Amino acid sequence: MNQPSLKELYVDSYTTRDLNLALEGLKNLESQHPEYDVLSDPDFEELVKKLYEVVPEPKEVAEDAVEQAFKREESNEITPLKMKKFLREYIAENYSEDGYTLPNLSKDDLSRWYTLAMEGEELPFDELEGESGGETEPSREEEKPVSDGVKAHDPASVKASLKNILNRKK
Repeated sequence: MNQPSLKELYVDSYTTRDLNLALEGLKNLESQHPEYDVLSDPDFEELVKKLYEVVPEPKEVAEDAVEQAFKREESNEITPLKMKKFLREYIAENYSEDGYTLPNLSKDDLSRWYTLAMEGEELPFDELEGESGGETEPSREEEKPVSDGVKAHDPASVKASLKNILNRKK
């Protein structure tokens, strides 16, 4: 394999992209703590201008998967992830009293349900009930907490795992 040298990787690795991210971080900090007021200081503005003259532009490299994912998320492209998010909110808003959650759908069904929800039509939960014997069970995806990314575990197994870890240290 032909890998780039360390010099290629680390010399001039700080680019205007990094500088922009740092300045964005300062803007976020100041929005939460206006008492710092660093960005409006004329000396700081002059320093930033000098940095832009010295710091090189980023080299053109192929985008990694993370950057591609961020670009897709920011774009107006309707991805399956965006469809699921919209459908979860739509179902919570319109069907929560009936106890419905987003079932595990194929791509075609997901697209069809998304279109129905966008048009304000009824979602075909009854079709799924006929296939699954009368009950709509939430998919495994729905059982995971969406916001914190933590998987649910049995407390007894967690406790046993912690005991094993503590016993190894003795």
